[in-house]
Amino acid sequence: MTCGMRPHGPPGSPQFRAAGAGRVMPEGDTVYLAAKRLDALLAGRRIDRSDVRLPSLATIDFAGIDCLGVRPVGKHLLFRFSNGTSLHTHFRMDGSWHIYRSGQRWRGGPMHAVRMVLYSGDGVAVGYRLHDVLVLPTEREADVIGHLGPDILDDSWDAGLARDNVRACAGRSIGDVLVDQRVVAGIGNIYRCETLFLAGITPFTPVNDISDDGVAWTLSIARTLMIRNR
Repeated sequence: MTCGMRPHGPPGSPQFRAAGAGRVMPEGDTVYLAAKRLDALLAGRRIDRSDVRLPSLATIDFAGIDCLGVRPVGKHLLFRFSNGTSLHTHFRMDGSWHIYRSGQRWRGGPMHAVRMVLYSGDGVAVGYRLHDVLVLPTEREADVIGHLGPDILDDSWDAGLARDNVRACAGRSIGDVLVDQRVVAGIGNIYRCETLFLAGITPFTPVNDISDDGVAWTLSIARTLMIRNR
């Protein structure tokens, strides 16, 4: 099972065509689905063995530690462990997590692209081409996600704060602002295009030319589209 890049929508849809045209930055719903599948495999279970293939983390070993859960924050993934540490990963353009059963052949890419492997029970989570991989105290997660705006897929989504963040970007184009993760976390190029098309707004429109209601409506469209695909 792949937990990373994949086309959303039926064949022939704009999402499917865009995903097939080349590498596409994973969007918030892709990361959300990855977190959901990884959480189903690891949450509440002990890591039996780990294989970290990054020189900067060569001494890290998660074996014998319980995974408390995996959560998405925008395009970031956070694995929390019972020893008070968190693992942070980011897909960027080409990263992904794949889930396999014990003994199943890994098909996520060449072996030299594997960055991390977590074994738990009869399941294996394999991270390919992961970026920004860090292990830090859970209490310091804000060091890596504190700069992000409201997560558009979060159950506690603050629509008012997101609207105000966008409005504070007067002078910038709405197309640029929607994919600025410091403003709103989770929206990528595909959903930016779909959202603005449905809202009837060109991506080059300055934010200050859009009313408060227009900004709120645009964000509502983006959230609705992404929730439907998660």
